[in-house]
Amino acid sequence: MKFLLLFFLSSFFLFFLGFRLRFFYFLFNLFHFFLFLYSNLGRRTISITLSNTCNRNKHKYN
Repeated sequence: MKFLLLFFLSSFFLFFLGFRLRFFYFLFNLFHFFLFLYSNLGRRTISITLSNTCNRNKHKYN
């Protein structure tokens, strides 16, 4: 009986810890994604892709 109680408590604790770690990992990834977007490199790559698509469309329609 004591062993079963210990097993359930440990499994619940491990599940709770894993869920919290997954949540913090998600927040960490989100923070790094926004950091990349607001950095100069992210802005440069976004502007390059936007200008390439605009130039392609201009070339297509004119």
